[in-house]
Amino acid sequence: MLGWNGPERTHDRPRRLDHSDRGAPSVMRVRVLIRPKAGILDPQGEAVERALPALGFDGVTNVQVGRLVELDIEDPWQLESICERLLANPLVEDYEIVSMEAAGKR
Repeated sequence: MLGWNGPERTHDRPRRLDHSDRGAPSVMRVRVLIRPKAGILDPQGEAVERALPALGFDGVTNVQVGRLVELDIEDPWQLESICERLLANPLVEDYEIVSMEAAGKR
């Protein structure tokens, strides 16, 4: 796993987006970025890297193609388990969880 030590905490509680004005439960919006681990072949990334010069884009190297999953979650402590059991294959993929709230996005 890359760069995540659990949900951002405020007073020992995960920070959440408050949608109480809409009657919805409080949720946290997150992005999960999934990429091949270092040293694992990335045929999609290699194909993109080979195609770029033919399209006139020079000087681009180390292209990786991955997946982006965005989700709203009520209990962010479940995220790591969700990633390891469903979203990513921990044998060949790394994942990074990014709080959209922390980035000031929604």
